[in-house]
Amino acid sequence: MRRDSVLVVLFVLLLTGGSWSCRKSGASLPHSPCCEEGDASFFPVVAWNGPPASHFSDDAFRVLSEAGFNAVVCFVDHDSQNAALLNVASRHGICALLWSPRFERKRSGASLDSIAADLARSFGNSEGFWGVVLRNQPRLNEFHELGRAVAAVKQLVPGSVPYINLSPSYASARLLGAPYYEAYLDSFVTVVRPPVLSFAHFPITKDGLRPDFYLNLELIRQRSLEQGVPFWAAALTRQYAEYPRPKEPYLRFEIYSALAYGAKGIQFFTYWPLPDRTLGPSSAVVDDGGRRTFLYGVVARVNAELHRLGPTLLRLQSRHVYHTPPVPRGGRAVPVNWFVDTGDQRNLLLATFEDPDGRRYLMVVNRDYTSGRIVKLRFAGNVRSVREVPRTRLPGDVWAFDSGQESREIELLMQAGDGLLFELSLSRQ
Repeated sequence: MRRDSVLVVLFVLLLTGGSWSCRKSGASLPHSPCCEEGDASFFPVVAWNGPPASHFSDDAFRVLSEAGFNAVVCFVDHDSQNAALLNVASRHGICALLWSPRFERKRSGASLDSIAADLARSFGNSEGFWGVVLRNQPRLNEFHELGRAVAAVKQLVPGSVPYINLSPSYASARLLGAPYYEAYLDSFVTVVRPPVLSFAHFPITKDGLRPDFYLNLELIRQRSLEQGVPFWAAALTRQYAEYPRPKEPYLRFEIYSALAYGAKGIQFFTYWPLPDRTLGPSSAVVDDGGRRTFLYGVVARVNAELHRLGPTLLRLQSRHVYHTPPVPRGGRAVPVNWFVDTGDQRNLLLATFEDPDGRRYLMVVNRDYTSGRIVKLRFAGNVRSVREVPRTRLPGDVWAFDSGQESREIELLMQAGDGLLFELSLSRQ
């Protein structure tokens, strides 16, 4: 594969469901937010294609950190630059997932697992190390080799992330190397045995919404729950090919839809512009000089919300996901006589969760990414209160209902593509 193709596709990230540890048994690695044992509040917000080696400076990584990123993937020209990356990233509390240019030349040199093992041995004891980027959009016939590489990295640095990013559901059978997408996913989880599931599906094109976006989320969600591993989704922060210029409603739609399906981390493609000018305009969250673009403030605002919601989201188990009409491909309609009545409102996504203590949560997403709206929800008689989980410094709204109260309706003012999370208090039946 040509280098420009690899750079476009090699989508990356990392995350921890809040319990990753890069500490080896009987040893202690230097403190790092990505290796903090038992840290249940670290919600990964990943900058894909971070500053290039020529900008491995405190100024560049301060700008990165101030945008709310706590993890980064940078593509280096040679392995020695990873040491400088770890040094500056760790000073700003940012975790790094490492990549080697030797992965591009794998066919003429060492095996994938030996290159990955070499990176883990060389940098696994360094502050800020979180894992290794193994492959983006692998074909099915690569899974056995990837499984060996995953096992090698996990053995050398327990708790680190051997990262692989899967193709989206709109990928062709030729790209998948499988006759259909479900077979591709099932083979991946059983053969590779990854510690996380990551995929990048960019749903909004110049022609509208891809019809299989929610199907892709549901298929990933199912495997995540079955395997007991977290999954991460992606948001597009650059314009190229069939994709329009990013807007805040687009990002909110992508991110909050994924969170409603249970995502435990978000990746942004890309932070720094890609060097290949044939892909279109070169600005992303920053421009090619590291200066903030129009999108920087939008991303910083959304990332701040993720960090506020993250500690709660990491504890939640996905239970149900429903849609009001029109129900998208792969979606399920809101059941009749469900505890939330949406009336005849269209384009809503509602998801329920449960935490380890049995508390119930509801997320509501405005599937309309073109305009804001007022959403009205009417709750069943067993709902005693609805408390918004705050995503800013301001406290969330609270609605409390009396036992004999007939009207248990709330009104929500929602931005285009936006989502809100609520904790529910239920009476015993």
